[in-house]
Amino acid sequence: MRASLPLPTRAETAKWVTKHAFVAPIVVLAVWLIYLIGLREGHFSVVIQSGAGWGCVAILAVMSLFQKAKLAPWRFIFLLISLYVGLRYMWWRTFETLLYTNLSDFIGMAILYFAEVYSIVVYVLQLFVSFWPLERERVALPVDKSIWPTVDIFIPTYTEDEEIVRVTAMAATQIDYPKEKINIYILDDGGTLARRNDVAKADAAWARRLRLKTIAGQLGVNYLTRETNQSAKAGNVNHALTKSSGDLILFLDCDHVPTANILQETVGPFVADDKLFLVQTPHFFCNAAPTERSIGGDGPVPDESEMFYRLIHPGLDFWNASYFCGSAALMRRKHLEEIGGISGTSITEDAETALALHRRGYRSRYVNKPLVCGLAAGTYSDYILQHTRWAQGSVQIMMLHNPLLVSGLTIAQRLCYLNACLFWFFGIARIIYFISPAAFLVFGLSIYHAAAPQIVAYSLPHMVSTVLVSGFLFGRTRRAFLSEIYESIQSVFLMPAVLSAVRHPHKPSFKVTPKGIGLEHAQLNTLSFFFFAIFVLNFAAVQAGILRFWTQPLHRDVIIVTIIWGIYNLFLALWSLGALWEKRQARAQHRLMVVGKAMVQFPRVQQRVEVDLIDLSMSGIGFSAKLDFEVKDRERVFVEAASADGLVSYFESEIMRGIERKDLTVCGAKFMAPLQTFPDIVHYVYGDSGRWEEVWKARTRKVKQTRIMSQLMVMGLRGAWVCLTITLLTSWKWISAKIDSRVRHPSVKT
Repeated sequence: MRASLPLPTRAETAKWVTKHAFVAPIVVLAVWLIYLIGLREGHFSVVIQSGAGWGCVAILAVMSLFQKAKLAPWRFIFLLISLYVGLRYMWWRTFETLLYTNLSDFIGMAILYFAEVYSIVVYVLQLFVSFWPLERERVALPVDKSIWPTVDIFIPTYTEDEEIVRVTAMAATQIDYPKEKINIYILDDGGTLARRNDVAKADAAWARRLRLKTIAGQLGVNYLTRETNQSAKAGNVNHALTKSSGDLILFLDCDHVPTANILQETVGPFVADDKLFLVQTPHFFCNAAPTERSIGGDGPVPDESEMFYRLIHPGLDFWNASYFCGSAALMRRKHLEEIGGISGTSITEDAETALALHRRGYRSRYVNKPLVCGLAAGTYSDYILQHTRWAQGSVQIMMLHNPLLVSGLTIAQRLCYLNACLFWFFGIARIIYFISPAAFLVFGLSIYHAAAPQIVAYSLPHMVSTVLVSGFLFGRTRRAFLSEIYESIQSVFLMPAVLSAVRHPHKPSFKVTPKGIGLEHAQLNTLSFFFFAIFVLNFAAVQAGILRFWTQPLHRDVIIVTIIWGIYNLFLALWSLGALWEKRQARAQHRLMVVGKAMVQFPRVQQRVEVDLIDLSMSGIGFSAKLDFEVKDRERVFVEAASADGLVSYFESEIMRGIERKDLTVCGAKFMAPLQTFPDIVHYVYGDSGRWEEVWKARTRKVKQTRIMSQLMVMGLRGAWVCLTITLLTSWKWISAKIDSRVRHPSVKT
């Protein structure tokens, strides 16, 4: 006989109700919205429905013009209206457009419908996550330094350039925190005993071990390695946990150079809250990723990660769902040890670890301030590798630790983690949207049963509202058409990767993203052939649509809409082709556009001049000034610059170029950097978090999208011509080989 489960106590019931109380009004509002949608669908004509849809769009458009609309209660009203527009579209799409005609039409219709269901689910989840981005007040450390916790700084590395590790470790030694309370560890997984005993890897492993141990000795930090590379980064970190004892652990990827104030900004919350397990900060990059570099060069175009770190993560923080992103984060040791260290079931061990600790009721916090400066993937192959790992790891978490089913999470946390997992399926939906116009116009499949008035009443308001919502929530960190390009390019390689992870969730393995790799020549990435095929397919669809427009007058309204869809896909394919031109990146040190002042001494003319900074890197500095003398190439100067903490450094430099622009002289100077000035250069270049905040602001200034789009169009046409030429030449060679084979061996069947 089964024992009955004990009833929850009154205190346990009260705790559960308090924990989930916020859900009640959300459920009531959702039911109310569904009721209203059903009521409208059953009692009003398509003309009134059109007025309702476009009326809501007009309200959203007006509200988006006012900054106060982003504050309570207007923000809630805006999100509610946008939710209504999206749900009414799906109601209509579900109950009025799904008609069975034949099996092939039904299969095509079902595929498109489920892609739209996925899109609307992710859209609604994103509205929930972005309900109220939390901007927290800074929590200062106590005055009494004796109660400050001890901190271990972990810098895991595998095969990255040792000089990248040196810079990060050097900056770690300059962090503003009592030196007796910090221990820094270089965690070398490239010099493990297993690699040193591997004949093929031994030389590189021994050499790397020697170089990193030398760097550690020079900087006065600890060097750790282990016997094997089991569990990749998670195993590397967990091994270090057994060799260290700090109260808190600061995680830094080996290319994530910390600012001097990183611990001053992140340790305070741990002292104030014993249940806090994580403080996560943004990943800020000094170089543009391949897509951003193609779209905007190194100019003020926000990279795709900025939307996540600047706006989505504060939204997660509101729901206590901010999660570990692998680096630029501080964690409490005792909480990590409760779960056996960093999780290693998935290849996104960071998010999996945060999920496990959130399940135990611990809290996380997000500090929305750039406190590290890292390197983004430099080439498309590295970019693909990185995003594939994120996508497959998120799918692994969903398949192995489904956030909707595991215990311990609040409903809000479940939805936030579900959003993070489902997002990476967008590649599948994007491919479906690319081929759908051709399915109807070329292959004659009836996959979308709707008349033009219905499309005007339901589809178009929903499409316009999503653009307005994107602008309202994400502003200048995510521009609608640029995001379309980002997602289109990723969709090509993410779709097979995601499907593979769904089928075999234990199969994906951790692969390190190479950093610091440049590109000697501009080149068209091989992914371009996929977008060339999409271009050709939609071009054929548009031509077929024009023909059907004249031969099938009864379906002209649907044909026109589908032709417009195909034309949009044409442009999107061309823009993506343009973005796939990988620009040359041969500079050894990446330069960032910065603002600020410095003093430059010109010994030749015995003048000391205040200059405006333009750009900055580990190798040099760019500045402009009004000068009453001519600057000579290779002229020696002394740069006098003050850091945010007031430390003044002097750098002997050499003018590499001087250009006259109106009444200003623009100079580029190279640091003459003997070993003894290296620490000062690291501190000046990377130590000031305020500098990275200024770069963030510069990237969100208004960008001329029309100029970018026209530039991408030209590059896309050029890419299409290259793809066409290669396709024709390859086809001709294949045909010639077949003809030659038949001529030489006429009796042999080919």
